[in-house]
Amino acid sequence: MGTSVVALKLSLSYGPLMNGTLALWYESNDAVPQPGGAAPPSAPDMAEPTLPDGGGSSVICGATVSLPGTAECRPATTQPRLRLHINLWRDLDKKFNFLDVGLLLTDVEKIDRIYLYLPTHINAKDVFDLSGALKDVETLNAVFNEVSALVRDKDRYFVVAAKPEKLRAIYKINVAQDISIDPVNVPGKSNGTIIALNNCLCTDIVEADKLHKEHYVRIRIFLEGPAQNLFSTEDRAASVGLALTQDILETTEFRLNERRSFPPDVLQRTADGQFFLESVHYFLIRSRDYQLSSQHQNFRKVRRLEDEIWSSYLSVGKPAPRTHNRSADGMTIYQWRELAGGEKSIDDFIAYASFRTGKPRIWTYFIAILAIGGIGSAILNVVLSGLARSFRAAGFDQPSPGYANLYAGLLLTVFALAPMAVAGISRAWKRRQMREPQPFQPR
Repeated sequence: MGTSVVALKLSLSYGPLMNGTLALWYESNDAVPQPGGAAPPSAPDMAEPTLPDGGGSSVICGATVSLPGTAECRPATTQPRLRLHINLWRDLDKKFNFLDVGLLLTDVEKIDRIYLYLPTHINAKDVFDLSGALKDVETLNAVFNEVSALVRDKDRYFVVAAKPEKLRAIYKINVAQDISIDPVNVPGKSNGTIIALNNCLCTDIVEADKLHKEHYVRIRIFLEGPAQNLFSTEDRAASVGLALTQDILETTEFRLNERRSFPPDVLQRTADGQFFLESVHYFLIRSRDYQLSSQHQNFRKVRRLEDEIWSSYLSVGKPAPRTHNRSADGMTIYQWRELAGGEKSIDDFIAYASFRTGKPRIWTYFIAILAIGGIGSAILNVVLSGLARSFRAAGFDQPSPGYANLYAGLLLTVFALAPMAVAGISRAWKRRQMREPQPFQPR
């Protein structure tokens, strides 16, 4: 597929520039508060052994460490593992976007709280639980990209099975009880927000781990106002006269765990609670009116959004004044994915893409109509005045207004077509000369 390059002079339009990054971390249920606000040890469950006076060695999880004494072997903490699902829904409405965050957790024994940082202000009313939407089998299969079935429903969660040996608990979240929202001061910028999955939810997840080894939480964050452009910015081409369309280049950049962009408070809190990030699945869903211009890496998949599957899912979380269910028809899904390599966790993730579209400039239509109408009326008045003088000079009676307008229209048509007729005659004359034999001229 070919590409084209268009040189444009761009000027910044509206909305805040993209800034900051999302951050994800957890708090361990055996972390010991340190005096003076010091950070907890990196491996809090590996207690320092009491050593007798004799020499010896200690074996910790298969590794032999020389020590001046002997100690009992204790297994190291299993780092919680996470598969992250991100859906960014754009172009559903001019006033808001959706950000869906899904956390698929395993090895959850040490999780006490889970934190998500967003570099924008979020209110508690902007967070919604999506577990109810996942009870629809078609939506469930679309989210996990596998055939699943609901096998058990409990008060706290329901269990789905993709395979007989693979059971997954999907948790029902009471936003008022299970989630807390705290502002974060960001020096020199607007405040960010930390969304916490509270201890009551995480304790239930740990308890359920005795029965099910995969645990899933999915929430929707409603982005409106300044938060709407959290991941995007628009550049508009400089206006050219009365151009009827405006060329727009929109850049969307999703960033996760980019530590250099963390505010100081978040940087300190994430130091000892990093998940083993197994995979990141990032989906950008937007209108087909936006044409992909460039991306930092090739997306894994691109496809049309199935309106019949996602329409009910998209109705979740809309505030009361916006109960109208916007159709998902005409939307395209772009998917980026990153997988951890072996036993090395994903440190950070960035997905960049730019899109180009044209938006009509309605006001230019009105200006053009007024200008053309005014100029046309002025020209007509000039022609009518000239005709009246011509008729009087020739001694003819003044024509009626209807005939005067007809004569003026014929004259204007002749003047309008004259340049085209002259150009056509000139081209025909040149073609005729080219067909005629040229006389031989000796050198």
